[in-house]
Amino acid sequence: MLLLLSILLIHYNINHNLSQSSNEKEFSWKLPFGSSLNGTRDDTAIKINVAGEIVWTTYSTLTYIPNTKLSDFGIWPRDRNYNTFLDFLPNLFKDFLSQLRR
Repeated sequence: MLLLLSILLIHYNINHNLSQSSNEKEFSWKLPFGSSLNGTRDDTAIKINVAGEIVWTTYSTLTYIPNTKLSDFGIWPRDRNYNTFLDFLPNLFKDFLSQLRR
């Protein structure tokens, strides 16, 4: 199941013509702890709406695998509160994030 979710995330087709206004609210904060998995220090916390459940992760975790749809975080659709919205099963997505953090 985790492999299936990984494949779905990588090949997920989304509308690339999303327009984002310059006055869009930002929902991110700097975390006080050390370096990220990919060697950068970009530990910006990201708030994601996963099928109605709010999930927090770091930007570096989302971009751990380069050149994927998931690493192109800015193009994902937003919910009405400007949180990134993903239509996946929350428990599977959390398991996937856990695997990326290892």
